Amino acid sequence: MFEATEKFPSLGIEGIQQLVDFYRQYDNETNEIRKNRGFYCLPGCGACCYVPSSKIEVSVFELIPLSIQIAMNGKGDETLQLLETENIEQQPCIFYKKNSEDGKQGFCSEYALRPLICRLFGGGARVKKDATREMLLCKLLKEEHRLNQEMLDQISQEFPLNSDTSSIVRNLNLTFDSNLYPINIAMKKALEYVMFRMQWYNPDAPEPDEPPVLTPEGGMDHAA
Repeated sequence: MFEATEKFPSLGIEGIQQLVDFYRQYDNETNEIRKNRGFYCLPGCGACCYVPSSKIEVSVFELIPLSIQIAMNGKGDETLQLLETENIEQQPCIFYKKNSEDGKQGFCSEYALRPLICRLFGGGARVKKDATREMLLCKLLKEEHRLNQEMLDQISQEFPLNSDTSSIVRNLNLTFDSNLYPINIAMKKALEYVMFRMQWYNPDAPEPDEPPVLTPEGGMDHAA
């Protein structure tokens, strides 16, 4: 993972360093709460990840840092080839590696730069219609830690609200398409964009007339 002292290569894309820093800040903050309250995801559990990628929707922008890292490591083409598999949106996230026959045990191969939604699987807080807060946890985590309602209410006051964290990420770059896509589809869009930008920034590569920009409407436009 990129350390706080290192500058993440942004390729001139607004908000990338801030996004990486926010991921790190969110993890540090929520991990401290988990440590103090004594609850964590079950060791080796990947039940929330082993689902069709259409059930895990993210924005393209959230996956730009991971796309940059993959492209810089020379794995862009092979990753794109994998993402072009037929019905890829119905397959689990390509970065999830299962360790059991039923797929519920496994791990994320790109954990450090996973998008925000993946960080929320381990717990998050939301405001209910009556304006009170509640903690969102998976059934497995609730059962394992035997968290009573009083404890859940206390934790919900400490955890960042999912709506707030999502808003922070969304506002880091307003140029990108804000729609949500199945994670495999969003990854393909992000990686294609990053690889184009890398070619554009490479003085030894043929330079296109104008770099494409993902517009808020979801299409491709040209930079001014």
